[in-house]
Amino acid sequence: MPSTTCGSAATEWLAKLSRAIVTGDAIEARACVLELASWSPADVAQPPGLSGLELVVAAAMLELLAERAHQSTPPWTAAVGGWPEPVFLVESALRFPNLRRMCETESPAPLKRRNLFAPANYLTWA
Repeated sequence: MPSTTCGSAATEWLAKLSRAIVTGDAIEARACVLELASWSPADVAQPPGLSGLELVVAAAMLELLAERAHQSTPPWTAAVGGWPEPVFLVESALRFPNLRRMCETESPAPLKRRNLFAPANYLTWA
């Protein structure tokens, strides 16, 4: 595993991932997920300078990546609450009722408990 000391590249990748998701940049988000796959989620520090929604997304995504890798998460993610209104991480869910319902019912737990919604396979690779 790469070292996560001295500014932590993994923390920077998590910040990039969160910003990409919030701005709807799916290609950047997928690239960030691939970069984060080589890091231990428990070693990723809370990214500084994120907006409220970006921090919620960062915590949820780190928990989701940790869950998928059967690894633990850092304590800071548990302290990050949810967003006050529903946020659909796949923009087309706002236009397609069936996709919206699927996101609402199948969204992974780390996302759903923070009022974030996406398909169950969100940002996975085949």
